[in-house]
Amino acid sequence: MPSSSLKLYPSSEQKAMLLKRQGFAVFSGELDQYHLYLPLIQERLTENIRVGQTPIMAAQMFLFFRVLLLRISPQHLTSLWPIMVTELIHTFVQLQDDLMEEETTAKNSKVSKQKAAAAESNGPVYVEIQQNSLDLYLSASKFLDTALSFPPDKMPLFQMYRWAFVPEVDTESCAVPAADMVENHHQCKPHVVRILELMRLRFGVCILVPIM
Repeated sequence: MPSSSLKLYPSSEQKAMLLKRQGFAVFSGELDQYHLYLPLIQERLTENIRVGQTPIMAAQMFLFFRVLLLRISPQHLTSLWPIMVTELIHTFVQLQDDLMEEETTAKNSKVSKQKAAAAESNGPVYVEIQQNSLDLYLSASKFLDTALSFPPDKMPLFQMYRWAFVPEVDTESCAVPAADMVENHHQCKPHVVRILELMRLRFGVCILVPIM
């Protein structure tokens, strides 16, 4: 895994494909087989984040993060967690912005006409989100799902950030009318809760599909 490997491919699509291949190589190896390359991996990922990356590249980056969770022991991922959490928060904030974005397409465009017709017929008004962005949001959600699937003792560092993404208690089904607990719980609303609320506002009732 040479240090200039990602620089050999100028286009974002080629960089994304190379990162996917590297993830496949790590996933095909034994546990901790590539942990000595983690400083180099972190350097390359940080460099690509710093110069900016496309949704295609970011989606493959989250796939690579998932591979690292499965093939690298938690004690070796200490320095990578701030990067992974920061990118996950950035992606979920971007998704929230997309869901709240006002319609800016011209009235004579086909999309606007479809939305206007749906609005007149009391149908749902859908947000136009690019397919590459949808792939990114799916990849980020899969990464979060993978991190949540580990027992707390197997992923101790993630427990420090878990509260920012998912609620620690289910206040909707909680039968105890403890106002203080509910108030404290809602002081910081997790990103998943915010996204679900925005989806309900946009599309009505949301059906949660298990992430495969």
